[in-house]
Amino acid sequence: MYTYGTLEELVDLLDKHFENTERFRFDYHVKDHKFYYTFTVDGNTVYEGNLTLDDVSIRSYNLPNDCCDWFRDQWYDFRRNDIPQPPETGKDITLSDHVIVTDPCYETEDTQSNGQLTNVRPGVYHTKATYADINGWGRRCTSLILWHESVDEPTEYEHTDIPVDVDSGQAGVVDFPYFKGLEKDADTKERWYDNINTATYVRKPISEALMSVIQEGEELHKQAVEALSNYFEAKENNDSESAAAFFIEYNDANFELQKLLRENGFDTQSLYDHKTTPMFAYALWTDKHAAITGSGLGDGSYDCFIAKDGDQIVGIKLDYFYDEDEDQPMIDFTTVTKDICIFYLGGIAGDEGPILNILKTSDNRYYFNYWVYDTVFYEDDKAINITKETTLDTIKRLFSEENLRSKDLYLYDIFDPKDGQVFYETTDRTYEPTNNEAVKERFEATINNYEFLGVLNWHYDNKELADILPFILNQLESED
Repeated sequence: MYTYGTLEELVDLLDKHFENTERFRFDYHVKDHKFYYTFTVDGNTVYEGNLTLDDVSIRSYNLPNDCCDWFRDQWYDFRRNDIPQPPETGKDITLSDHVIVTDPCYETEDTQSNGQLTNVRPGVYHTKATYADINGWGRRCTSLILWHESVDEPTEYEHTDIPVDVDSGQAGVVDFPYFKGLEKDADTKERWYDNINTATYVRKPISEALMSVIQEGEELHKQAVEALSNYFEAKENNDSESAAAFFIEYNDANFELQKLLRENGFDTQSLYDHKTTPMFAYALWTDKHAAITGSGLGDGSYDCFIAKDGDQIVGIKLDYFYDEDEDQPMIDFTTVTKDICIFYLGGIAGDEGPILNILKTSDNRYYFNYWVYDTVFYEDDKAINITKETTLDTIKRLFSEENLRSKDLYLYDIFDPKDGQVFYETTDRTYEPTNNEAVKERFEATINNYEFLGVLNWHYDNKELADILPFILNQLESED
Protein backbone atom coordinates (compact mmCIF):
# COMPACT_ATOMS: atom_id res chain seq x y z
CA MET A 1 0.00 0.00 0.00
CA TYR A 2 1.34 3.43 -0.99
CA THR A 3 0.02 6.43 0.93
CA TYR A 4 0.12 10.09 -0.03
CA GLY A 5 -0.94 13.44 1.40
CA THR A 6 -0.66 15.68 -1.67
CA LEU A 7 -1.32 15.30 -5.39
CA GLU A 8 2.39 15.82 -6.03
CA GLU A 9 3.17 12.85 -3.77
CA LEU A 10 0.60 10.79 -5.69
CA VAL A 11 2.32 11.59 -8.99
CA ASP A 12 5.70 10.62 -7.53
CA LEU A 13 4.33 7.28 -6.30
CA LEU A 14 2.62 6.57 -9.63
CA ASP A 15 5.84 7.33 -11.49
CA LYS A 16 7.65 4.76 -9.34
CA HIS A 17 5.07 2.00 -9.03
CA PHE A 18 2.29 2.22 -11.64
CA GLU A 19 2.92 0.03 -14.68
CA ASN A 20 1.49 0.74 -18.12
CA THR A 21 1.27 -1.95 -20.79
CA GLU A 22 1.48 -2.07 -24.56
CA ARG A 23 -2.35 -1.88 -24.74
CA PHE A 24 -3.30 0.25 -21.74
CA ARG A 25 -1.87 3.60 -20.62
CA PHE A 26 -2.72 5.86 -17.70
CA ASP A 27 -1.15 9.31 -18.18
CA TYR A 28 -1.40 12.09 -15.63
CA HIS A 29 -0.07 15.45 -14.43
CA VAL A 30 -0.83 18.06 -11.76
CA LYS A 31 -1.66 21.66 -12.57
CA ASP A 32 -3.30 24.36 -10.43
CA HIS A 33 -4.03 21.90 -7.59
CA LYS A 34 -5.80 19.47 -9.94
CA PHE A 35 -4.78 15.99 -11.07
CA TYR A 36 -5.49 15.55 -14.80
CA TYR A 37 -5.57 12.07 -16.29
CA THR A 38 -6.08 10.32 -19.61
CA PHE A 39 -6.70 6.65 -20.44
CA THR A 40 -5.70 5.22 -23.80
CA VAL A 41 -6.37 1.75 -25.19
CA ASP A 42 -4.31 0.69 -28.23
CA GLY A 43 -3.28 4.32 -28.68
CA ASN A 44 -6.84 5.70 -28.64
CA THR A 45 -8.13 7.97 -25.86
CA VAL A 46 -11.11 6.31 -24.16
CA TYR A 47 -11.60 8.49 -21.08
CA GLU A 48 -10.15 11.61 -19.47
CA GLY A 49 -10.92 13.75 -16.46
CA ASN A 50 -9.53 15.49 -13.44
CA LEU A 51 -9.77 15.34 -9.66
CA THR A 52 -8.80 17.25 -6.53
CA LEU A 53 -7.33 16.04 -3.26
CA ASP A 54 -10.70 16.12 -1.48
CA ASP A 55 -12.16 13.64 -4.00
CA VAL A 56 -9.58 11.27 -5.48
CA SER A 57 -12.06 8.77 -6.91
CA ILE A 58 -11.75 7.94 -10.60
CA ARG A 59 -14.96 6.70 -12.19
CA SER A 60 -13.33 3.71 -13.77
CA TYR A 61 -16.68 2.17 -14.74
CA ASN A 62 -16.50 4.49 -17.74
CA LEU A 63 -13.57 2.43 -19.04
CA PRO A 64 -13.77 -0.71 -21.20
CA ASN A 65 -14.06 -3.76 -18.97
CA ASP A 66 -10.56 -5.14 -19.55
CA CYS A 67 -8.98 -1.69 -19.10
CA CYS A 68 -11.08 -1.13 -15.98
CA ASP A 69 -9.84 -4.38 -14.41
CA TRP A 70 -6.22 -3.55 -15.27
CA PHE A 71 -6.51 -0.08 -13.74
CA ARG A 72 -8.32 -1.09 -10.54
CA ASP A 73 -5.81 -3.84 -9.80
CA GLN A 74 -3.18 -1.11 -9.37
CA TRP A 75 -5.08 2.05 -8.40
CA TYR A 76 -6.33 0.63 -5.11
CA ASP A 77 -2.72 0.23 -3.96
CA PHE A 78 -2.50 4.03 -3.76
CA ARG A 79 -4.33 5.44 -0.76
CA ARG A 80 -4.81 9.06 0.20
CA ASN A 81 -4.19 9.91 3.85
CA ASP A 82 -7.25 10.76 5.90
CA ILE A 83 -8.02 14.47 6.17
CA PRO A 84 -9.07 15.67 9.66
CA GLN A 85 -12.41 17.51 9.85
CA PRO A 86 -13.68 19.91 12.55
CA PRO A 87 -14.79 18.11 15.75
CA GLU A 88 -18.31 18.32 17.16
CA THR A 89 -19.00 19.31 20.76
CA GLY A 90 -22.04 17.64 22.28
CA LYS A 91 -24.15 18.38 25.32
CA ASP A 92 -22.92 17.41 28.78
CA ILE A 93 -24.29 14.18 30.25
CA THR A 94 -24.41 12.75 33.77
CA LEU A 95 -22.89 9.37 34.64
CA SER A 96 -22.81 7.27 37.80
CA ASP A 97 -19.83 5.18 38.89
CA HIS A 98 -20.98 2.36 36.58
CA VAL A 99 -21.31 2.70 32.77
CA ILE A 100 -21.80 0.39 29.81
CA VAL A 101 -19.94 0.74 26.50
CA THR A 102 -22.17 -0.68 23.80
CA ASP A 103 -24.07 -0.56 20.56
CA PRO A 104 -27.46 0.74 21.76
CA CYS A 105 -29.22 -2.14 19.98
CA TYR A 106 -27.67 -4.64 22.44
CA GLU A 107 -28.82 -5.68 25.90
CA THR A 108 -26.80 -5.66 29.12
CA GLU A 109 -26.33 -9.43 28.99
CA ASP A 110 -24.61 -9.27 25.58
CA THR A 111 -21.24 -9.34 27.32
CA GLN A 112 -19.50 -10.85 24.32
CA SER A 113 -20.26 -7.69 22.36
CA ASN A 114 -20.06 -4.93 24.97
CA GLY A 115 -18.49 -4.20 28.31
CA GLN A 116 -18.90 -2.34 31.57
CA LEU A 117 -16.70 0.12 33.43
CA THR A 118 -16.86 0.53 37.19
CA ASN A 119 -15.05 2.95 39.48
CA VAL A 120 -16.05 5.76 37.14
CA ARG A 121 -15.97 9.21 38.76
CA PRO A 122 -19.66 10.12 39.04
CA GLY A 123 -20.85 13.50 37.81
CA VAL A 124 -21.07 15.64 34.69
CA TYR A 125 -19.13 14.60 31.57
CA HIS A 126 -18.27 16.69 28.53
CA THR A 127 -18.77 15.00 25.15
CA LYS A 128 -17.02 15.36 21.81
CA ALA A 129 -16.89 13.53 18.49
CA THR A 130 -13.95 13.74 16.07
CA TYR A 131 -14.20 13.33 12.31
CA ALA A 132 -12.04 12.80 9.25
CA ASP A 133 -12.52 12.58 5.50
CA ILE A 134 -11.69 8.91 4.89
CA ASN A 135 -10.43 8.04 1.43
CA GLY A 136 -13.29 6.44 -0.48
CA TRP A 137 -15.76 6.85 2.39
CA GLY A 138 -16.15 10.59 2.95
CA ARG A 139 -16.68 12.24 6.34
CA ARG A 140 -16.72 9.63 9.11
CA CYS A 141 -16.70 9.73 12.89
CA THR A 142 -13.25 8.69 14.14
CA SER A 143 -13.80 8.78 17.91
CA LEU A 144 -16.21 9.53 20.74
CA ILE A 145 -14.63 11.18 23.80
CA LEU A 146 -16.10 11.83 27.24
CA TRP A 147 -14.28 13.42 30.20
CA HIS A 148 -15.28 14.52 33.69
CA GLU A 149 -15.83 18.22 34.28
CA SER A 150 -13.23 18.19 37.10
CA VAL A 151 -10.34 17.51 34.69
CA ASP A 152 -9.01 18.82 31.40
CA GLU A 153 -9.62 16.71 28.32
CA PRO A 154 -7.17 13.76 28.63
CA THR A 155 -4.30 13.41 26.20
CA GLU A 156 -3.22 9.92 27.26
CA TYR A 157 -5.39 6.80 27.47
CA GLU A 158 -4.91 3.13 28.28
CA HIS A 159 -6.42 0.36 26.18
CA THR A 160 -9.15 -1.83 27.70
CA ASP A 161 -10.26 -5.34 26.80
CA ILE A 162 -13.87 -4.22 26.30
CA PRO A 163 -15.27 -5.54 23.00
CA VAL A 164 -17.14 -2.73 21.25
CA ASP A 165 -19.02 -4.74 18.64
CA VAL A 166 -21.42 -2.88 16.38
CA ASP A 167 -24.43 -4.20 14.46
CA SER A 168 -26.44 -0.98 13.98
CA GLY A 169 -23.66 1.31 12.74
CA GLN A 170 -23.38 3.18 16.05
CA ALA A 171 -21.93 2.87 19.53
CA GLY A 172 -21.55 4.89 22.69
CA VAL A 173 -21.31 5.20 26.44
CA VAL A 174 -24.44 4.94 28.61
CA ASP A 175 -24.96 5.13 32.35
CA PHE A 176 -25.49 1.51 33.39
CA PRO A 177 -28.38 1.97 35.89
CA TYR A 178 -30.11 4.14 33.26
CA PHE A 179 -29.58 1.55 30.51
CA LYS A 180 -30.68 -1.28 32.79
CA GLY A 181 -33.81 0.68 33.69
CA LEU A 182 -34.71 1.07 30.01
CA GLU A 183 -34.65 -2.72 29.65
CA LYS A 184 -37.38 -3.21 32.24
CA ASP A 185 -39.96 -2.32 29.60
CA ALA A 186 -39.47 -3.38 25.98
CA ASP A 187 -41.57 -0.50 24.62
CA THR A 188 -39.58 2.06 26.61
CA LYS A 189 -36.27 0.67 25.33
CA GLU A 190 -37.58 0.62 21.75
CA ARG A 191 -38.78 4.25 21.94
CA TRP A 192 -35.42 5.32 23.35
CA TYR A 193 -33.55 3.42 20.64
CA ASP A 194 -35.75 4.82 17.86
CA ASN A 195 -35.06 8.33 19.12
CA ILE A 196 -31.30 7.99 18.63
CA ASN A 197 -30.19 9.96 15.57
CA THR A 198 -26.53 9.58 14.66
CA ALA A 199 -26.82 9.80 10.89
CA THR A 200 -28.23 12.36 8.52
CA TYR A 201 -27.60 13.99 5.14
CA VAL A 202 -25.90 17.36 4.79
CA ARG A 203 -24.89 19.32 1.71
CA LYS A 204 -21.26 19.89 0.86
CA PRO A 205 -19.68 22.08 -1.84
CA ILE A 206 -19.13 20.50 -5.23
CA SER A 207 -15.45 20.16 -6.06
CA GLU A 208 -14.12 22.07 -9.04
CA ALA A 209 -13.21 18.77 -10.65
CA LEU A 210 -16.90 17.85 -10.92
CA MET A 211 -18.25 21.17 -12.21
CA SER A 212 -18.01 19.80 -15.77
CA VAL A 213 -20.44 17.07 -14.70
CA ILE A 214 -22.88 19.73 -13.48
CA GLN A 215 -22.63 21.49 -16.83
CA GLU A 216 -23.37 18.21 -18.62
CA GLY A 217 -26.33 17.68 -16.30
CA GLU A 218 -27.66 21.18 -17.00
CA GLU A 219 -27.61 20.47 -20.72
CA LEU A 220 -29.48 17.15 -20.28
CA HIS A 221 -32.00 18.87 -17.99
CA LYS A 222 -32.56 21.59 -20.62
CA GLN A 223 -33.15 18.91 -23.27
CA ALA A 224 -35.61 17.07 -21.04
CA VAL A 225 -37.59 20.23 -20.18
CA GLU A 226 -37.74 21.31 -23.83
CA ALA A 227 -38.88 17.86 -24.99
CA LEU A 228 -41.58 17.73 -22.30
CA SER A 229 -42.85 21.19 -23.30
CA ASN A 230 -42.99 20.10 -26.94
CA TYR A 231 -44.85 16.96 -25.91
CA PHE A 232 -47.65 18.91 -24.19
CA GLU A 233 -47.87 21.34 -27.10
CA ALA A 234 -48.23 18.45 -29.58
CA LYS A 235 -50.92 16.89 -27.35
CA GLU A 236 -52.89 20.15 -27.39
CA ASN A 237 -52.67 20.21 -31.20
CA ASN A 238 -53.81 16.56 -31.39
CA ASP A 239 -50.54 15.66 -33.11
CA SER A 240 -50.18 12.19 -31.57
CA GLU A 241 -47.23 11.16 -33.76
CA SER A 242 -45.11 14.18 -32.75
CA ALA A 243 -46.25 13.84 -29.14
CA ALA A 244 -44.98 10.24 -29.04
CA ALA A 245 -41.63 11.27 -30.54
CA PHE A 246 -41.20 14.14 -28.05
CA PHE A 247 -42.11 11.85 -25.14
CA ILE A 248 -39.44 9.35 -26.16
CA GLU A 249 -36.95 12.23 -26.44
CA TYR A 250 -37.92 13.39 -22.94
CA ASN A 251 -37.55 9.88 -21.47
CA ASP A 252 -34.11 9.41 -23.06
CA ALA A 253 -32.79 12.77 -21.80
CA ASN A 254 -34.25 12.28 -18.32
CA PHE A 255 -32.83 8.73 -18.09
CA GLU A 256 -29.33 9.97 -18.96
CA LEU A 257 -29.72 12.86 -16.51
CA GLN A 258 -30.74 10.65 -13.59
CA LYS A 259 -27.94 8.21 -14.41
CA LEU A 260 -25.41 11.05 -14.43
CA LEU A 261 -26.65 12.44 -11.10
CA ARG A 262 -26.71 8.99 -9.48
CA GLU A 263 -23.21 8.02 -10.61
CA ASN A 264 -21.72 11.25 -9.28
CA GLY A 265 -23.64 11.48 -6.01
CA PHE A 266 -25.68 14.50 -7.10
CA ASP A 267 -29.37 15.30 -6.85
CA THR A 268 -31.67 17.70 -8.72
CA GLN A 269 -30.89 20.51 -6.27
CA SER A 270 -27.25 20.31 -7.38
CA LEU A 271 -28.35 21.53 -10.80
CA TYR A 272 -30.16 24.53 -9.37
CA ASP A 273 -27.66 25.81 -6.79
CA HIS A 274 -24.51 24.75 -8.72
CA LYS A 275 -22.73 24.53 -5.40
CA THR A 276 -23.69 21.56 -3.27
CA THR A 277 -24.20 17.83 -3.31
CA PRO A 278 -25.85 15.62 -0.66
CA MET A 279 -23.47 13.80 1.67
CA PHE A 280 -24.14 11.19 4.32
CA ALA A 281 -22.86 12.48 7.66
CA TYR A 282 -22.53 11.23 11.21
CA ALA A 283 -23.58 13.27 14.22
CA LEU A 284 -23.13 13.10 18.00
CA TRP A 285 -26.37 12.27 19.81
CA THR A 286 -26.87 12.69 23.54
CA ASP A 287 -29.55 12.56 26.17
CA LYS A 288 -29.15 13.11 29.92
CA HIS A 289 -27.24 9.85 30.48
CA ALA A 290 -25.94 8.67 27.09
CA ALA A 291 -23.62 9.73 24.26
CA ILE A 292 -23.88 7.86 20.94
CA THR A 293 -22.12 8.33 17.58
CA GLY A 294 -21.97 6.61 14.24
CA SER A 295 -19.17 4.06 14.27
CA GLY A 296 -16.33 4.64 11.84
CA LEU A 297 -17.01 2.57 8.72
CA GLY A 298 -20.17 1.04 10.18
CA ASP A 299 -20.63 -2.43 11.66
CA GLY A 300 -17.55 -4.12 13.05
CA SER A 301 -15.46 -4.29 16.20
CA TYR A 302 -13.86 -1.22 17.80
CA ASP A 303 -11.67 -0.24 20.74
CA CYS A 304 -12.36 1.37 24.11
CA PHE A 305 -9.79 3.42 26.05
CA ILE A 306 -9.88 5.00 29.51
CA ALA A 307 -8.06 7.81 31.30
CA LYS A 308 -7.61 7.82 35.08
CA ASP A 309 -7.12 10.37 37.80
CA GLY A 310 -5.72 8.33 40.66
CA ASP A 311 -7.83 5.15 40.82
CA GLN A 312 -10.92 6.68 39.21
CA ILE A 313 -11.83 6.66 35.53
CA VAL A 314 -12.33 10.26 34.38
CA GLY A 315 -12.12 9.83 30.61
CA ILE A 316 -13.58 7.34 28.12
CA LYS A 317 -12.73 7.15 24.44
CA LEU A 318 -14.14 4.98 21.67
CA ASP A 319 -11.61 4.88 18.82
CA TYR A 320 -13.13 3.79 15.52
CA PHE A 321 -9.86 3.84 13.56
CA TYR A 322 -7.37 2.48 16.06
CA ASP A 323 -4.47 0.71 14.33
CA GLU A 324 -3.39 -1.87 16.86
CA ASP A 325 -0.37 -2.86 14.84
CA GLU A 326 1.19 0.50 15.67
CA ASP A 327 1.16 -0.28 19.39
CA GLN A 328 1.47 -4.04 19.35
CA PRO A 329 5.03 -5.37 19.56
CA MET A 330 5.96 -7.93 16.95
CA ILE A 331 6.16 -11.39 18.46
CA ASP A 332 9.54 -13.10 18.46
CA PHE A 333 8.66 -16.77 17.92
CA THR A 334 12.03 -17.85 19.28
CA THR A 335 10.99 -16.63 22.76
CA VAL A 336 7.86 -18.82 22.95
CA THR A 337 8.06 -21.13 25.97
CA LYS A 338 4.47 -22.42 26.01
CA ASP A 339 2.16 -23.38 23.13
CA ILE A 340 -1.28 -24.44 24.45
CA CYS A 341 -3.81 -25.71 21.93
CA ILE A 342 -7.39 -24.54 22.67
CA PHE A 343 -9.27 -25.09 19.44
CA TYR A 344 -8.44 -27.95 17.10
CA LEU A 345 -10.69 -28.45 14.10
CA GLY A 346 -10.40 -32.05 13.01
CA GLY A 347 -9.53 -33.25 16.52
CA ILE A 348 -6.33 -35.25 16.63
CA ALA A 349 -6.35 -35.72 12.84
CA GLY A 350 -5.54 -32.19 12.23
CA ASP A 351 -4.46 -30.83 8.93
CA GLU A 352 -7.86 -29.40 8.06
CA GLY A 353 -7.11 -26.50 10.43
CA PRO A 354 -7.60 -23.97 11.79
CA ILE A 355 -5.95 -24.26 15.18
CA LEU A 356 -6.17 -21.71 17.98
CA ASN A 357 -3.29 -21.63 20.47
CA ILE A 358 -2.28 -19.55 23.47
CA LEU A 359 1.41 -18.66 23.36
CA LYS A 360 3.51 -17.62 26.34
CA THR A 361 6.93 -16.06 25.87
CA SER A 362 9.98 -16.03 28.11
CA ASP A 363 9.22 -12.42 29.14
CA ASN A 364 5.72 -13.48 30.31
CA ARG A 365 3.76 -12.06 27.39
CA TYR A 366 0.65 -13.86 26.15
CA TYR A 367 -0.62 -14.19 22.59
CA PHE A 368 -3.52 -15.76 20.77
CA ASN A 369 -2.19 -17.65 17.76
CA TYR A 370 -4.47 -18.67 14.89
CA TRP A 371 -2.72 -21.27 12.74
CA VAL A 372 -3.87 -22.43 9.30
CA TYR A 373 -2.12 -25.21 7.40
CA ASP A 374 -3.29 -23.92 4.07
CA THR A 375 -3.04 -26.95 1.77
CA VAL A 376 -5.88 -25.79 -0.48
CA PHE A 377 -4.90 -22.19 -1.10
CA TYR A 378 -1.16 -22.41 -0.57
CA GLU A 379 0.48 -24.83 -3.01
CA ASP A 380 3.74 -24.96 -1.05
CA ASP A 381 1.92 -26.40 1.96
CA LYS A 382 3.21 -23.74 4.33
CA ALA A 383 1.32 -22.38 7.30
CA ILE A 384 -0.15 -18.94 7.91
CA ASN A 385 -0.08 -17.61 11.47
CA ILE A 386 -2.12 -14.75 12.87
CA THR A 387 -1.14 -13.52 16.34
CA LYS A 388 -2.46 -10.90 18.72
CA GLU A 389 -1.09 -10.03 22.13
CA THR A 390 -3.47 -10.59 25.03
CA THR A 391 -3.30 -10.59 28.83
CA LEU A 392 -3.73 -13.18 31.53
CA ASP A 393 -6.80 -11.28 32.79
CA THR A 394 -8.37 -11.49 29.32
CA ILE A 395 -7.68 -15.22 29.16
CA LYS A 396 -9.35 -15.68 32.55
CA ARG A 397 -12.41 -13.71 31.42
CA LEU A 398 -12.80 -15.47 28.06
CA PHE A 399 -12.46 -18.99 29.46
CA SER A 400 -14.44 -18.43 32.65
CA GLU A 401 -17.35 -20.77 33.27
CA GLU A 402 -19.75 -17.83 32.94
CA ASN A 403 -18.48 -16.89 29.50
CA LEU A 404 -18.27 -20.49 28.26
CA ARG A 405 -21.90 -20.98 29.26
CA SER A 406 -23.00 -17.86 27.40
CA LYS A 407 -25.34 -18.29 24.46
CA ASP A 408 -23.94 -18.84 20.96
CA LEU A 409 -20.23 -18.71 21.76
CA TYR A 410 -18.17 -18.92 18.57
CA LEU A 411 -14.49 -19.11 17.75
CA TYR A 412 -14.36 -15.42 16.80
CA ASP A 413 -15.81 -14.46 20.18
CA ILE A 414 -12.54 -15.74 21.63
CA PHE A 415 -10.27 -14.36 18.93
CA ASP A 416 -11.08 -12.74 15.59
CA PRO A 417 -7.97 -13.41 13.48
CA LYS A 418 -8.70 -10.41 11.25
CA ASP A 419 -7.54 -8.26 14.19
CA GLY A 420 -4.11 -9.89 14.43
CA GLN A 421 -0.72 -9.72 12.75
CA VAL A 422 -0.16 -12.04 9.79
CA PHE A 423 2.93 -14.22 9.45
CA TYR A 424 3.73 -16.72 6.75
CA GLU A 425 5.95 -19.76 6.96
CA THR A 426 9.25 -19.48 5.08
CA THR A 427 11.15 -22.27 3.36
CA ASP A 428 13.25 -22.89 6.48
CA ARG A 429 10.09 -23.24 8.60
CA THR A 430 10.37 -19.91 10.39
CA TYR A 431 7.66 -17.24 10.45
CA GLU A 432 8.00 -13.78 8.99
CA PRO A 433 5.52 -10.87 9.14
CA THR A 434 3.79 -10.00 5.89
CA ASN A 435 1.57 -7.35 4.39
CA ASN A 436 1.34 -9.34 1.19
CA GLU A 437 -2.27 -9.12 0.05
CA ALA A 438 -2.09 -12.50 -1.69
CA VAL A 439 -1.16 -14.21 1.59
CA LYS A 440 -4.00 -12.39 3.37
CA GLU A 441 -6.46 -13.40 0.66
CA ARG A 442 -5.46 -17.06 1.04
CA PHE A 443 -6.03 -16.74 4.75
CA GLU A 444 -9.41 -15.04 4.30
CA ALA A 445 -10.49 -17.90 2.07
CA THR A 446 -9.99 -20.34 4.97
CA ILE A 447 -12.11 -18.44 7.48
CA ASN A 448 -15.23 -20.02 8.89
CA ASN A 449 -16.95 -19.34 12.18
CA TYR A 450 -17.28 -22.42 14.36
CA GLU A 451 -19.27 -23.03 17.53
CA PHE A 452 -16.50 -22.86 20.08
CA LEU A 453 -17.53 -25.59 22.53
CA GLY A 454 -18.21 -28.02 19.70
CA VAL A 455 -14.61 -28.11 18.52
CA LEU A 456 -12.52 -27.66 21.67
CA ASN A 457 -9.24 -29.49 21.78
CA TRP A 458 -9.93 -33.15 22.63
CA HIS A 459 -7.96 -32.73 25.89
CA TYR A 460 -10.99 -30.89 27.25
CA ASP A 461 -13.65 -33.48 26.28
CA ASN A 462 -13.98 -35.00 29.74
CA LYS A 463 -13.82 -31.79 31.72
CA GLU A 464 -16.61 -29.74 33.22
CA LEU A 465 -16.80 -26.15 32.00
CA ALA A 466 -15.67 -24.94 35.42
CA ASP A 467 -12.50 -27.05 35.08
CA ILE A 468 -11.37 -25.76 31.68
CA LEU A 469 -9.87 -22.46 32.85
CA PRO A 470 -7.88 -24.04 35.74
CA PHE A 471 -6.60 -26.65 33.29
CA ILE A 472 -5.42 -23.92 30.86
CA LEU A 473 -3.77 -21.91 33.64
CA ASN A 474 -2.03 -25.02 34.95
CA GLN A 475 -0.68 -25.74 31.48
CA LEU A 476 0.63 -22.18 31.17
CA GLU A 477 2.38 -22.29 34.54
CA SER A 478 3.74 -25.85 34.35
CA GLU A 479 7.48 -26.40 34.10
CA ASP A 480 7.49 -28.82 31.15
